Amino acid sequence: MNPNTQIEDVLYHLKKFKTITKLEAANLYGVYCLAQRIADLRAEGYKIENLPFAVINRRGRVSRPAKYFLNEK
Repeated sequence: MNPNTQIEDVLYHLKKFKTITKLEAANLYGVYCLAQRIADLRAEGYKIENLPFAVINRRGRVSRPAKYFLNEK
């Protein structure tokens, strides 16, 4: 899979579902470096923001992954 296809997949997901996480990107599209694809989209002029959220990991500790969303204001 080339980076352009990954970028298109991430952008499609953001437009359709409004948010994307690293886990969703990996499981649904095989994108294992979501941060780079987000950086690529930002470089193309898209306004993408992130919102950290808290989850309890398998060791019982709090982890704070991020949800990315397209700010179309």
